[in-house]
Amino acid sequence: MKKSISLLALASIMVAGTAYGSGYRIPEQSSDSVAKAGAHIASSTGADSSYYNPANMGFAEDAWLMEIDLTYIHLTSIDYTDARSPGFNGSSEQENFLLPTLFVVSPDYNNFRFGLSFTAPYGLAKQWKDPYPALFARKFELQVFDMNPTVAYKINDYFSLAGGARLIVSTAQAEFGGTPPGGVPYDINLDGDYGTDWG
Repeated sequence: MKKSISLLALASIMVAGTAYGSGYRIPEQSSDSVAKAGAHIASSTGADSSYYNPANMGFAEDAWLMEIDLTYIHLTSIDYTDARSPGFNGSSEQENFLLPTLFVVSPDYNNFRFGLSFTAPYGLAKQWKDPYPALFARKFELQVFDMNPTVAYKINDYFSLAGGARLIVSTAQAEFGGTPPGGVPYDINLDGDYGTDWG
């Protein structure tokens, strides 16, 4: 019996370790990725291959390929009811976002293909106006824009290599504060700083 419980506990830990939350990540960046729930990455041969799998540009149709999308995301209000006290209850604001994407793949030039993608792979925001939730998260907003020029070289009908550069511009804003029960009032506003990095 102890052995069965130990095996069940071990299996639960291993399964829970592979369950990841997406948070502010927006994995579906093209119409094809929305339709296939992101399962098309290995097989993408449309214009979005410049973002998801640039080596696949070598196997795409020999023509200019372009895809432009505008995704609308609506986040509903969240109502929180605390079992301890109604003073801890709160409701978040509704949020609406428009996310643009652009994917371009060039025709074949002596087995070379060039691609460019512009996406917003992370972002969104959430705001809480009620006093208690505002102590910890009055507003959190994240915007990330990604520009990715790529090049692919088709070695043969079964093998292609690719590489590229990635320029990411992001902004973040976090606000929280108020007067905690029996505490000192505070108000904190954080804005993300500009930075560059290579890696």
